Amino acid sequence: MATPQSPVRKAARYVVRSPPFRSETPTVFADSKTVLESVAPYERENGKVKARIDIQPPKPGYRRSAHLLRQIELLNNFPKLDYVLGGEYSVSLDHPHSAAVFIIMRNRAMTSGDLGALLYLHRVFQNTTRTEAQLSTQLRNEYGDDWTQVEELLKKGTPPFIKPVLREHMDEAIADLQNTKRFRMLDKYQPGGEHTASAIQVCPI
Repeated sequence: MATPQSPVRKAARYVVRSPPFRSETPTVFADSKTVLESVAPYERENGKVKARIDIQPPKPGYRRSAHLLRQIELLNNFPKLDYVLGGEYSVSLDHPHSAAVFIIMRNRAMTSGDLGALLYLHRVFQNTTRTEAQLSTQLRNEYGDDWTQVEELLKKGTPPFIKPVLREHMDEAIADLQNTKRFRMLDKYQPGGEHTASAIQVCPI
């Protein structure tokens, strides 16, 4: 298997900050021209893409698109990134709480096409310099009819419901972040405690 290419060191990546969100200059990937073109599904172990620890397998009956498999492949190669936009830009949340919530929402989207989770991802991506048309095209390529449903609901003024995040979900996501050694402040974090719902707010609304 080929060794993954390192990001071209010409610019910094997007750092999505919370709150408020701000974006930095993007990283350009060496294979940026081919990342989100029409691609065949990537085959790895037993004909499936083996995802990194913080990306869960799809739920029974949910079929991931070729573009979504390519997204997972990129995230496998660069485990400290949260998402890749347009094949050229990387998104990385700068605080463990924000990153954990994003992991949860990304998993809901990638494992079942959850409409509320897709809306959440879209709201985060709106804080980058990608245009609405570019975001819509990528999400449609990756999530198909599920993203189309989100767009239709937004046009009607009835956005999909974003399910609450429980403490137990946060513990799982933070444990995944601990394994990446991405945030030093998590080195001594001990999961557990009371399981309570966490409010979610992402701008722009």
